[in-house]
Amino acid sequence: MRVIWSLILVLSSGCGYQFQGSGSILPPDVKTISIAQSENRTTEPGLALKFREALRQRFDRYGAVKVISDASSADAVLTTTIKDVTSQVRNTSGATDQGFDQVMVVTISGALKKKAGQILWKTDALQVYQSFADLSGVVVTTAAGFAGSDQSAGQIQGLSNNARELSRGQKQIALTAALEEASRQIYNSAVAEDF
Repeated sequence: MRVIWSLILVLSSGCGYQFQGSGSILPPDVKTISIAQSENRTTEPGLALKFREALRQRFDRYGAVKVISDASSADAVLTTTIKDVTSQVRNTSGATDQGFDQVMVVTISGALKKKAGQILWKTDALQVYQSFADLSGVVVTTAAGFAGSDQSAGQIQGLSNNARELSRGQKQIALTAALEEASRQIYNSAVAEDF
């Protein structure tokens, strides 16, 4: 019996289980990174600041590398560009053939480089998708922003005067969710160990 428990202990200790994001695929000499201000090539205001903050929160959450402000003192620098934000109609109203369920597509490029210029990670066109409603009077109750609210579909239908603001708000919620998802994907592909 003791031999069996010893074998189980030896085999389970080498299986590599760990918390998500806690390990790093970066070289051992990369312990600190700086996250540069994102470049925003879209017409959506404030995205650069929001995206940088989403990235910083993601990197701080797992602590595989330390995020510092001073790029000249960092072992590596992460640069990103928000290249495009577009919307595509996913569903239309049968009576008016007007689009009401939209999919937002956010396209981002980025690179993580060591001080000497060695590229540790790079993407030219990371695309993230989020749903939102974009028709006055319509709220997509399956959208991420609505699912987290305490409003029922019946309550929303009675708010016709505020529908345009709700639609605009859903677009902003979808945009924030897309930036958070992009930061997750960047962290996972640039830093996190596969396990």
